[in-house]
Parts: sequence; C-alpha cells; structure tokens
Amino acid sequence: MVCLAAVALSQCWAAVARAESEPLVLSKLSLPAEIGNVTQVLEAPANPSGKTLLIIQDAHMNYEAQQNLAKILDRLATERGLRLILVEGSSGDIGLAAFRNWVSRDAARATAEVFLKDGEFTGEEYLDVVSDHPLILWGIEDDALYEANYLAFRDVQEIRPELEKDFEAFGAVIDSLKGVVFSEALAACQRNLESYAAGTMPLGDYMDYLVSAGESAGLDLGAYPHVQRFAQVRKLEAQNDLAQVTAQQAQSVQALRSKISETDLQKLSDLGRQAKEGVGGASALFYRELERLLAAYAVPVDTFPQLANYFAYLKAREGLDAKQLWHELEPAGKALRSRVVHSPEESQLLEIIDTLALLRGLVRLKWTPRDYQDFQQAGDRMLVAQWLPRLKELAQEKSVAVAWQGDAGELDETLGDALRFYEAAHARNQAIAAHVLAKMDETSQNLAVLILGGFHTDKITEMLTAQGVQLAVITPRVGDVTDEARYAQVVTERMERILRRRYSQPQAAAKESSQEQ
Repeated sequence: MVCLAAVALSQCWAAVARAESEPLVLSKLSLPAEIGNVTQVLEAPANPSGKTLLIIQDAHMNYEAQQNLAKILDRLATERGLRLILVEGSSGDIGLAAFRNWVSRDAARATAEVFLKDGEFTGEEYLDVVSDHPLILWGIEDDALYEANYLAFRDVQEIRPELEKDFEAFGAVIDSLKGVVFSEALAACQRNLESYAAGTMPLGDYMDYLVSAGESAGLDLGAYPHVQRFAQVRKLEAQNDLAQVTAQQAQSVQALRSKISETDLQKLSDLGRQAKEGVGGASALFYRELERLLAAYAVPVDTFPQLANYFAYLKAREGLDAKQLWHELEPAGKALRSRVVHSPEESQLLEIIDTLALLRGLVRLKWTPRDYQDFQQAGDRMLVAQWLPRLKELAQEKSVAVAWQGDAGELDETLGDALRFYEAAHARNQAIAAHVLAKMDETSQNLAVLILGGFHTDKITEMLTAQGVQLAVITPRVGDVTDEARYAQVVTERMERILRRRYSQPQAAAKESSQEQ
C-alpha cells in the first residue's frame, strides 16, 4: 500500500522543483493586496547574471508588517522554491530551524507568536520556526561596519533628548514668527505640508489640497507626472458609483453572450469567479478582459458610462508608481509653496524651517537617502551657527522673544555625532551588495530575498543592477502602530550581547595564556 503522506510529500517537492526550474518573470510577479505589493521592478539588465533578487523593505517593530513579511516569504518558498533569505543587521548563519526539534509544533508556533508580537522575532525568524521550509537565513553585514553604525546609533539615543529640547525652543520662536511673517495663503500651505509630513493628514486629503491650491496659484502639475496621475485617479474614483458599475457590468456581459465564443466566455467566467473568491489581482484582470471583449465584439462601451469610467479609473490606477509618487510629493508641495511666497522675510523663515526639519529628521533617524543628499549639498548652510543669527535677527525685528541661550558651535558638534550614523549606514551599502552576490554564488541560488531597511534600498538596488541582477522591491502591508522605542530597545539589547561576547573572548583568551605562562 502506498503511503499517502509520502505521495503528498513527493508532490510537494515536485512542485518546488518545477518552481525552481521555471524562470521568474518579475513583471508578472504579484501578491495579494492584503499582505503587500510589488513597488518596483528592474528587469533584464544590460549584462544579465542569471540572478534574481527580491528586496523586501523591512518595517521594524510593526507587528502586522512582520506577519505579512512571513506570509510573503512563505508564499515564495511554496510557489517559487525560495531557500535563501539574506538579512541586514547581522552576519553569518541566523537560522532558527533547530528550534523545531526542541518542542512540539504547537508549542513552537505559540512561542514564536509571542516573540513576534514582542519584537524579539522578525517575520523571517518566525517563519523559520513555524514552517517546514528548508530555509537559509543569512546575515550579510560586515561586522566592523555594522558595529560602527550601531555605536553611532547608541550615541544618538543618548544625545537625542537634549537635542529635542533645543529644537523645541527653536520651533517655538518659528511658530511665533509664522503668525507675523507669513501671509494667510503661505501659512495654510506650510500647515498642510507639515501635517502631511507628520502623518496627521491622509495622502488623499493632501492631494486634494495640492490640486485645488495648485490650480489657484497656477502650479503646473505636468512637471510632476505621478502626482498628476494620482490626482486623475482621485477624480475618477470620486465619480465611481459602484452599484451602477456592478449593474452595468452584468448588462455588458449579457450583451456579449450572444456574440462571444465559448473560449472567451469561459475565460471571463473564470476570472469573475476568482475575483469573487478574492484571488490577488483577479478583479483587475477581469475588468481588463471585459473591456477587451467589448471592443473585440463591437459592443459600444459608451452604452455603459459608469463601467467606462471604471475602466478609465483602473487604467490610471495601474499606471501609478508609488515610489515615484512619493519622490514627487515633497517637491510639488514646495513648488506650490514658492508660488505663494511674496517677501524676503517669508523666504528666509522658510529656509530656516526646512533646515530645522532636516536636523530633526537627523536626530530621530528618519532620514531618507534624499535627505542625506540634501544635507551634503547644503554644506555649511545647515550649521546652527550659520542660521541661528538670522533667526534671532528676524525675531528681534518682529518683537519675538528667543529663550534659547546655548552655544551654537557646541550644538553643531553634537549634531556631527548624529551624522556619523548616516555616514556609517552609507558605508555599509557596498559590503551588503558584495555579500549578497557572494552568498548567492556560494549556495548556488539564483533566486534570493534580501530584507532591507528603506535607507539602503535605492543605493543597493543601483549597485546590484549594475552587476546584472534583476530585481523587484516588495513592500509588506504595514499596520498602524510601529513601536519605535521598543525597536531601539531590541536593537540595543541584541548588539550589547554581541559586543560583550565579541570583546570578552579576547580578554578571556589573553588571561588563559598568561596563566599558562
């Protein structure tokens, strides 16, 4: 009698073998929207290496994001035979599969769930404990560079409270000056910019303001094509009547029935069924096929105006590039702001506001690669000793009190300590890219996942595509709450344990050697 379990296992491994042998077409890579989405694809480089890397952007200490990261990895391991998972923030073998042998499956899952919620486990570590996938979890850091980055991180944690007090004092002066220097239009513009940047204003609301105020100020959104497209999507979305769309969809299918071939009808029916079942991407494919069939069988889509509007909406939405939209939003907002600036005093105060915002992002470790680049290009203009006298002068002219009495030079030196964190992070990029390629070669894996923080993604993507690697960037769906304080605590505890082990071993060896002598 054939063992059914053995048959099932052989079928499972056969599916994995097929997945490993079939090339992954990144342009067709998709995920269920409830767990994440593909935000960038860089396919077919000039000198292809045969390697495919999926970069998953990590959302540290966000429980829902880590759950979704685990689901994405599980899907890739099951459907694509993924084995190699490369992780920043550590080096060498970091697998936890051995934990499966210590306790029962239920106990392992329960423990892993607790650790995931508490931030002790990441999504990939959780999956390695609870699944049967033969995963290789490998840290790809250079120990010395990562240690330097961590020590800078630790220094920033120590100096941040005092720096925040200084920034609060400067901010109080700036807030008072806004009321007497800014026009009503400029004050509104700056308020919306700051609310969106702080996350208190939803993207949709900010976009509506940007379009409305931009039209009044004569801002050409054509210079920001992704912002313009998103505005178009918002407009079309507002015109959608989903009840009418559903009704006209049924009417259009009925109009097709007398003309359509059995093959086309079956394909449309299958897509409709998958859409109802919630299969990722099936809904968009159904409407795309429906529009194609209406054209192919000469059924006028104008007969169904709500459905036609929905087709236009889906096309506009499909063309959105979230990453490019994000890159354009700040420049578009500042371009609008510049159109409502009418005095040198307003310009001067805005420059100080932008500088202070950048410095706040520095000490909160919120910089993007663009922020780091802006800081480098600004040079001495970012020094507190450069802009503080101008702020004090403007405050004196407007009879606004300045309570801060510190030393600007000392403050600049302290900010220099914070800057070392980003200098060290930037230095790690080259090592990470090199270690990714080396580990893929060593393990003979042409498909791998790299789990990476957002600051590193653009530069490492650039480096690896230059080496002939085809890439896709995946962003897990993120929950509402990210415990940044807990993340700092976990990173600190992990690194302090590593440092104690690393530096106690040479001392112990030296002591043992001296005793022998």
